[in-house]
Amino acid sequence: DAAGARPAGPALPARRWRPDEMRRVLVGHGRGEFVDRLRAGIAAGTTLGYLRPGDRLPSIREAAQAAGVDHRVVASAYRWLAAEGTVEVRNRHGVMVAAPPAPDLPELGETAEWLARVLEEACAHQVKVSQLPDLLRRWTASARLHCACVESCPDSLAALTHELKHQWGLDTYPVALARGTTPGHPGEGLAEALRGADLVVTTPFHAATIRAAAGALGKPLVVVHASEEMVAAVEEALRAGPLTAVVADAEYGERLRAVAGGERLRVVLADDGEAVAALDPAQPVLLTRAAQQRTAARLRLLVPVSPSLSPAAAGEIARVMVARNLAAERALAV
Repeated sequence: DAAGARPAGPALPARRWRPDEMRRVLVGHGRGEFVDRLRAGIAAGTTLGYLRPGDRLPSIREAAQAAGVDHRVVASAYRWLAAEGTVEVRNRHGVMVAAPPAPDLPELGETAEWLARVLEEACAHQVKVSQLPDLLRRWTASARLHCACVESCPDSLAALTHELKHQWGLDTYPVALARGTTPGHPGEGLAEALRGADLVVTTPFHAATIRAAAGALGKPLVVVHASEEMVAAVEEALRAGPLTAVVADAEYGERLRAVAGGERLRVVLADDGEAVAALDPAQPVLLTRAAQQRTAARLRLLVPVSPSLSPAAAGEIARVMVARNLAAERALAV
């Protein structure tokens, strides 16, 4: 394509010289003094992938016989190469190819390290770094995705619509399921609500129901889970003692009780002003986005309100986004 991208090829098989080939190259490669020929042979082997750090090289006797030189010449050459860091001499193991010195690379923060890995992957896929910003724009922002966020619980629904909009830039809209919705009884209007979506997102509580409805319409479905960091923080807090969750709907509180130690979880509704006002401001609470929208109380938070969703499904969302933008780009090219 225009960006020059292509799939990365399969990993190359490990190459190994036959013993006679190794001796031929190492003692006969290049010109000049024996140590220079030996150095050039090792460099050729590492460049072409036949030698790797830790590979064993011919013994002094083997190299001397192959080169037709005195063994003292070979021993001197190996000592020289060891001093310069080309080889490593190990007791009882012989002479090995030395590992290259660790590069003196700058330390980067977490986000910068991520970006460096992205650029590394771009290189592996033959994407020119200078073209990467344009490629990202074309394949993620040329066409905005309409995302139907489906849930019966207001707390989960608010998290889905907010986080998918702000993290991914999707045009999200909520689809509130009636309580008791099942695969056999998806409820009236569900199919119509999903019809205009490019992507449908729900939670495991409704995955079976939405999978059937989305599948009938040919809509991709992604099932998202709770943030692993949020769950871990709740578990840790409950190990230390009781914890209060301020939620918009009691159903979400019951879902939270499934965490380890959930019997010590106290659930307070955000609309219960008296109960919220009675909370100890020094004690951290778990607050959902939907609850935050319903109370003006200043509460100490156990974890930030966002993100509350796991990034585990990011790859699935990204594939839908890229596919939608590629389709839009191809349609314009026709």
